[in-house]
Amino acid sequence: MFAFAKNDTMTLFIFDIETLKQLDERQLKLLLVLAAEARSNENYVCDPTQEELSNILGWSRPTVQNVINSLLEVKIAGKQLLQTQKLIKQGGGYYTLYNINCFK
Repeated sequence: MFAFAKNDTMTLFIFDIETLKQLDERQLKLLLVLAAEARSNENYVCDPTQEELSNILGWSRPTVQNVINSLLEVKIAGKQLLQTQKLIKQGGGYYTLYNINCFK
């Protein structure tokens, strides 16, 4: 259903068109940015901050958060498209790890 290939100069995505129809423009843009940041050797996970995503996409941080929240609700074949995990940083605070399930 999905394929993902990544190298240093290009990221290629092949999706089932019916699945893409579930996503609005902002969701798709954010998903593609997360996928471009993802480490394929680590099950397509990445950890950009919302501030970094905001800068890349040209959106406000609250908009980034709202789109992330909307992607967390998207399910494909009964499985969440995107999952997040909050992890504690050394020295305090936390960071978010994003796991893109459709590329497994």
